[in-house]
This record gives sequence, structure tokens and C-alpha cells, in this order.
Amino acid sequence: MAEKLDPRQVVTFEELLRAMMLETEATRRVLVRKGLVTNEEVLEEIKVVRREMEGTRRNPAKETPLREADRRQRRSRHPLRD
Repeated sequence: MAEKLDPRQVVTFEELLRAMMLETEATRRVLVRKGLVTNEEVLEEIKVVRREMEGTRRNPAKETPLREADRRQRRSRHPLRD
């Protein structure tokens, strides 16, 4: 038999989606403010994830060198990342 749900603990899809969007945006802002990532890096990563989720593989030869250089630069700027 199915367990009865407490209506006070049930949220709508819209409420769940809004909460996830707020959390994601807050996290992005903190990372950008601390200089750990740039807005451009976030947008590029969104494109990569979208392609991966759609089943389209990205071209590693085209993207990896620039992205790896960005990672090295960020590591050298931030003393706590090592």
C-alpha cells in the first residue's frame, strides 16, 4: 500500500524548479565574485553540458587546450586551490 504524503512536505514542480534555479544562480554569483570562474566560462560549460545531455560529443581537440589553460590560470591566482 502506498504511503500517504504530508501535504505540508509536498511542493509543486514549479516551486522545485524555482528553488533549483535560485540555488544555481547564487552559486554562480559567489564563484564569479570570488574570481574562481568567469561568466564566459559558465556559459561555455552550459553549452558543453547541453551537448553532452543531447548526446552530441564535443570536439576535445578544439576546446581542451583553451579550457586547460584557463584552469591553470585560475589555479595560479587562488592560493587555496592547490
